[in-house]
Amino acid sequence: MADLTITAADVEFGNSRQRFSTVQAGEAMTAGQVCYLHTDGKYYKAVATSEAAAAVAGVVMKDVSLDGYFPLGNQLEIVSGGTMVKGEYYFVSATAGAVCPHDDLVSTNYVSRVYFAETTTSAILDLKATGVTI
Repeated sequence: MADLTITAADVEFGNSRQRFSTVQAGEAMTAGQVCYLHTDGKYYKAVATSEAAAAVAGVVMKDVSLDGYFPLGNQLEIVSGGTMVKGEYYFVSATAGAVCPHDDLVSTNYVSRVYFAETTTSAILDLKATGVTI
């Protein structure tokens, strides 16, 4: 398998009770990418090749430019904008901002769980940065 192909226009909250935070971007990101909180207080694309950058904080819920503000999905359900395998967990990828199945991680990657696919298009956020490499 490979990184999920996410259609940014299809990323949305799964229900009206969704909880999110409005946060500032340290770089341009698109809806559906995953991000982490940097020491400068801004959010950047998460990536599995660095322990700090693999500490996933949530999912970017709308496109954002450098220093712009965006809703960060970090609880409950989202529509991912990608086609997933129902019943599988997805993790921060070695590609910045991307999400992949566990099998795509390699021995130097940090394992950070992002979500659980309830269906082929919706997921329950289940954020867990382990700080452990494969």
